[in-house]
Parts: sequence; C-alpha cells; structure tokens
Amino acid sequence: MPQRIPWKRILAISFLLLLLAARLSLVGIIRADPERSLWPDSSSYLFLTERLLNGEGLHGDGSSFIDLTRTPGYPLFLWVVFSIAGGHDFALVVFLQLLMGGLIALALYWIGDRFFNRAIGFTAAVIYLLTPNAALWAMALLTDVPFTFLLTLSLVPAGLYIARSQVWPLVVAGMLLGCAALVRPITTLIVAVWTVLIVLDGFIKRQPWKRTVLHAGIFLLSAGLFIGAWILRNVLVWDRAMLSSISTWNLGHYMAPAALARAEGISIEAARELIPTTRIPQPGERERYIAILLEHPWDFIVTHFQGVRIIFTEAGRPNFAHLLGVSSIGSGVVAAIKALDFRGAIRLFFEAFQDPALRIVYPALAFSLAIQGLSYVLSVVGVVRSVWKPDRRTMGLIIVLLFTAVLLLFSPGVVGNSRFRVPAEPILALLTAVGLWGGPSKNQDEETGGMIGS
Repeated sequence: MPQRIPWKRILAISFLLLLLAARLSLVGIIRADPERSLWPDSSSYLFLTERLLNGEGLHGDGSSFIDLTRTPGYPLFLWVVFSIAGGHDFALVVFLQLLMGGLIALALYWIGDRFFNRAIGFTAAVIYLLTPNAALWAMALLTDVPFTFLLTLSLVPAGLYIARSQVWPLVVAGMLLGCAALVRPITTLIVAVWTVLIVLDGFIKRQPWKRTVLHAGIFLLSAGLFIGAWILRNVLVWDRAMLSSISTWNLGHYMAPAALARAEGISIEAARELIPTTRIPQPGERERYIAILLEHPWDFIVTHFQGVRIIFTEAGRPNFAHLLGVSSIGSGVVAAIKALDFRGAIRLFFEAFQDPALRIVYPALAFSLAIQGLSYVLSVVGVVRSVWKPDRRTMGLIIVLLFTAVLLLFSPGVVGNSRFRVPAEPILALLTAVGLWGGPSKNQDEETGGMIGS
C-alpha cells in the first residue's frame, strides 16, 4: 500500500503555499503600474539589458562606463525574461523574483529539516515568507532577490560538505557563488570567508593538511571560473583587473566623503569636492580613498555604523512610499519622535491615518518592525544555544550562517539601507527558528551521514 502523507504535513505544506500565494499576489501592484518597479539603480541594469536586446553585447556605448560598474548577472536575467516575454514585461520579472522567494523558503525548509528538525525547517520557511522586507524588494528591478536566491541555494551544498567532506558539494557551492558574484560583487568576500572556514573545518576534523588545501583550492577554482572570466573580460575591455569598479566608487563617493565631512564639520557634497573621483578607477585612487579613512578612523567608524543602523532598523517606509507614488510616509512622525515631541508625533500619526492607504501601510510597518525585532533577538538566542551546547552535526553550519550574515549586514556601512538586509533575511529566518526550537531533536540519527541521508 502507498504510504499516506501525515495530515500535519499536509497542513504545513498548505499553509506555506497559502503564504506563497499571498506573496505572488503582490505582482498585481506592478502589473497595474509597471513604473513602480523602477528605482534609481534600475536604469543602469536596463541600459545593459537594452544593449543585449539590440545585439550590441554587454558593452558601454563609447561614453558609458556602466559595464565596468555593473556585473552581467542581472542584465542577463532581464534579457532572458524580456526575450521570452517579447517585450519589457516588468511584472513578469517581479513575479519571477517573488517566486524565487518561494524557492528560498523551500531551501530553508530543506536545510532546517535535514540539519536540525522539521519544526525548524517549517518555521524558517514561514518566517521568511512573512518577512515584508524580502517581499518589498522583490518588487523592484534590482539585484537583491536573484542574489539572495543564489546565495541561499549555495548553503545547501555547503551544509552537505560540512556533513560529509565530499568534493562535489564544494564544486556546486563554488559555482553557485561564482554566479552570485556576477549578480553582486560582494560575493567575492563571501568566497574568501568560506575558504577560510573550509580550512578551519579541515583542521577541526583533523584531516590531512594536503586534503584540506585541495578542498579549499577546488572551492576557489569553482567560484573563480565565473569570477575570473569577467575579470579577464574587464582586463581586455577596460585594462582593469577587477570584477567591478563599484567598491572603489563607494569608497570615493560615499565612505571617504562621509568620514571627511564628519571630521571637518562640512557637508558631504563639500567633502566630495575635496576628494576628486573618477568613474573609471585610476591607479592609486583606491589607496587614496583608504588613506583618508585611515586619517579619520573614528569618523569612519561612526559613519559606517550609522549606515549599519539603517540596515538593521529600516522597516520598509521608503518602499511603501515608492509603491504608493508619494514622496514619503510618516517622515513627520519620525522627525517628531527624534525631537522627543511625542505628543506631536501622535497627532501627526492620527492625521496621516485619515488616508485610507496608510491604514494598511502603518500596520504593515508595525508588523515589519515586529518581525525584525523578533528575528534579531531569536537569532542571537539561536547562536548562543548552538555555542553553549555545541552539536557536531550542526555547529559547522551555524558558523557559516553567522559569518555570512555578519558580513552581509556590516560590510555596506554608510551606503547601507534595508536593501542590504535582503540577502541576510533567509539566514536570520533560519537562526530565528533555531533560537525558537533549539538544536536537532534527540530522536535524530547520531551519525551525520544518517541525518543528511534520511
């Protein structure tokens, strides 16, 4: 007789599908007004996509440098979607990005179930599908969700490698991260961190050092196939051995001016005039920007963590304002709170609440803040639980999750906003579930191989 599916699992799957359907329904907003999916950075990706559609390749038009700044992953994705749709179907792009959110939730369910227990997998998937920040940025023509999708998928083979020390998961994880680097260049830092963790994993398992070095090399080579190909292309086209110029641009246009402005008591615009920048990085430019940061280390630290604070606390107010087509939502309320004018903040809140649209937005913002706060607290609890009572089956994965999340959340600094929390949302959801339910259930196999293969 065929094995019957337990009714609890049917209810769990049905609930996840209901949440996914609710998320997919958001595409109706973009279908009604496709322009709502466009943000300032969208134009650079669409520029390269248009050239691909015209058969001109991933090159600037002679006066443009954009193909040195933007890696090719997202323009290629848009090119495929527009080619299939037969036109610039922004709603289809958004639908696919929302669907990627469902696949991310599925990956979280699998990771949680295989490495911990089914309750953790289910909870992680639910939390992620309920996270407003992930859904809001999926409605924009930006790299966030495709990058998050590839990064989350890479956690699956990474976990298998930690459990089994086999080579093929390293190859798959490296190739997925290599593809992710072509969507967002920060992946190169993740590759570097994971390489160190591979070496650390080999040391903890007391593997022969030659085997550990070989595994690290295989991982680097797998990721480097994609990263190196684009660097070689930039050498041939731009005579610049770099994956992208975006990090140098951020240093010269945002980080160094912010630190100098704070140190000198001037505006960022005035600081930028004192720090000449070029769109195409020249030899020694990056070093010049770093020297400014080193001259003002405390100001750099302060401005950097001001950006980190925004990454952690921004709850979607600019997204809602953009989708509603208004300049801002609740800015007066926020300004009043910052000025400690709580009575004025309450008055402004209720005045704004007369707008029917805001009667939906304000509860949504409150829910977003609640999800954020819960995820931060329980993620810390999950890490502490894992460290306090380490389990050899899951500790390696917890370390990978922790270091990756910290890198994603803390590295953007002054340029940060809620966009930069999107790639960390799946990791936060998984750590939140661990904090809520604890580690692996006691009735799981004692041997890692049995746990993974079950």
